[in-house]
Amino acid sequence: MIEPRSIETERVVVALRWISLTVILILAHFVPAEQVDLPLVYRLILAGAIYNLIYLGLLRLRFLPSFLSDLTVLAELIFIAALVYATGGAGSQLLPFAILPVITAAFRLGLRQSLSTAALSSLFYFAFVFFNSTHRVEWEQLSRV
Repeated sequence: MIEPRSIETERVVVALRWISLTVILILAHFVPAEQVDLPLVYRLILAGAIYNLIYLGLLRLRFLPSFLSDLTVLAELIFIAALVYATGGAGSQLLPFAILPVITAAFRLGLRQSLSTAALSSLFYFAFVFFNSTHRVEWEQLSRV
């Protein structure tokens, strides 16, 4: 059985996800066209909506095993990383959304897990910076030929 406080916390997280998906859908249209892969962004938002509906259904059934919170934080991190990738990588205007999994981890899991989530989110960011700079160097070398 889940505590009523946990259920309310999870409902807040679900509402935060719906708001975030809506804002991301709107903001994706303001990203420069050469940076964004809109069909991929649409598919990711649809996947996020389906994921949120399934999670809401599990919440209504009160089926929330303890490991599910950890898995959802990881899924949120991967989702945000994919959205940032689809909208330009390290230069993406959606990069500030990478803080959302950290916030939800803090609400649900406590300090240790939220710090771990922040570290993993930072690793994703550094990967974007590394790969963007690597591809930029390769492009500059090709353009000189």
